[in-house]
Amino acid sequence: MWSFALSILRAIPFLGSFFKEDYESLYSVEEKPLKTTRKVAIIGYGVGGSSVAYFLHELLGSSVEVHVFGDGKVGGRTGVVEFVGNKYEAGASIIHKKNRYMSGLSAKFGLKKAELPDGYLGIFDGVKFLYRSSAFSVISKLKLLWRYGFGLRKLQIYLNNLLTQFSSIYDLQSKGKSFADPITMVKAMGSHDMFYRLTQVSAEECFSKELGWGDRIVSEIVSGACRNNYCQDITDITAMVGSVSIAGAQDDSLYAIVGGNFQVPMKALEASTAEVHNAHVTKVSRVVTPDKTSPSFVLNYTEDEAVGQSEYWDAVIVACPLETSDIEFEGFDTGSWTSIKKQAFHRTVANFIHGKLNPKFFGTDVRNHTFPQTILTTKMKQPAVKFTTIGLNYPVDYTEQQKADHSKAVAAKDTANIYKIFSSEHLTEDQLNLIFSEYTEHTAVDWMAYPEYVVPENCGTFILNEGLFYINCIEHVSSAMEMSCIGAKNVSLLTKDYLHKLDQ
Repeated sequence: MWSFALSILRAIPFLGSFFKEDYESLYSVEEKPLKTTRKVAIIGYGVGGSSVAYFLHELLGSSVEVHVFGDGKVGGRTGVVEFVGNKYEAGASIIHKKNRYMSGLSAKFGLKKAELPDGYLGIFDGVKFLYRSSAFSVISKLKLLWRYGFGLRKLQIYLNNLLTQFSSIYDLQSKGKSFADPITMVKAMGSHDMFYRLTQVSAEECFSKELGWGDRIVSEIVSGACRNNYCQDITDITAMVGSVSIAGAQDDSLYAIVGGNFQVPMKALEASTAEVHNAHVTKVSRVVTPDKTSPSFVLNYTEDEAVGQSEYWDAVIVACPLETSDIEFEGFDTGSWTSIKKQAFHRTVANFIHGKLNPKFFGTDVRNHTFPQTILTTKMKQPAVKFTTIGLNYPVDYTEQQKADHSKAVAAKDTANIYKIFSSEHLTEDQLNLIFSEYTEHTAVDWMAYPEYVVPENCGTFILNEGLFYINCIEHVSSAMEMSCIGAKNVSLLTKDYLHKLDQ
């Protein structure tokens, strides 16, 4: 999703020099093996489940026996869709080079990076374009300064400081520091409770009133990035979620994996040496082992329509959103975390269309060579069609040169292309006929993408019960592939400490 917002922050003067690739390792923690081999079950093999399996293997080696249960495709909300003879990213689509875990794993597994090409960008208010980039970068920068003023400099300083302080979580985790809940984690990051504060105030209040960036920057640039990344408005999301949105739209610091981002969790799961079960877990029960030496867990599951049961796990890690899960928990005091299941997840529909955009829909009679290939939106009033972003899309196996060549070809002539439109509902034929002057193919991927954010945010806990851990609460700080990895690293450290405690 972040690829759509790339162009506008590239054009901000002097912003790009700070952001460069910066990762050193996966920050393993030297740890002695367990005295007794322990069994750990992981429920879910998306980014969080796959990376926690990898991190546990990194921490404890063969002294922990890891089994991963999941249904569907490895990678969870990463994934591709086949459309008009090619494959396109349908879920989490962009990695930032300062994401040390995702970048480190990508490098370790020798996965090729696909850089993102430049493209013309527009900000649309439902009637007309408020901003359109030019064929000349100098003119684009002058247009930005004319419309948004030197508040852009405040945004730049904020982002520099944000990324510098955010990196402190990697240093903490490299030293083996773990946290019981996301709020404790964000309070430990950076200085002066910066990140905790960001979870307690709306993006609009923080950026407009507290930081004073200017109404246009917030309602157009920041709003466009947030609506692109999370399909939610700046009044409804926290400043932390808003910060992740704008940090994911800079310079040349973004990339995707050639062939699809799902390869990162897939390779991590393979490298973990965990035993993988293509099964749907229906119940987790807390029991006592026959020798009554320690509490243990039993999993009930269905596999190929057959009902199964797997007994006596020393620890269980839930790596799927409880908000959308049907897992039953038996023998636990769930009072402290039942509120998590009552929280909503946001529905996002990724519409893929092969066609030509209709300039009249966007308030112009001409579709010239600089017509925007990426269109961000403000909070539109009474829009003819409700959507949050439109962007030209490229197949996952396109090389950097192919993308650049295709982008030039699109700019040179009026031709049909593949566009991805984010919306909260399926777009009808009538709606598509408004946006496109003509189109030939349309398909949609409908998914529960990330939390429905609230202000202040209820972030839940990593420890559901003794020996029962939960990764996905990190999504209430913000939902991204790297955040899942950070949550997974934290849970791997909590699990390691718990298993060593059983040894005593």
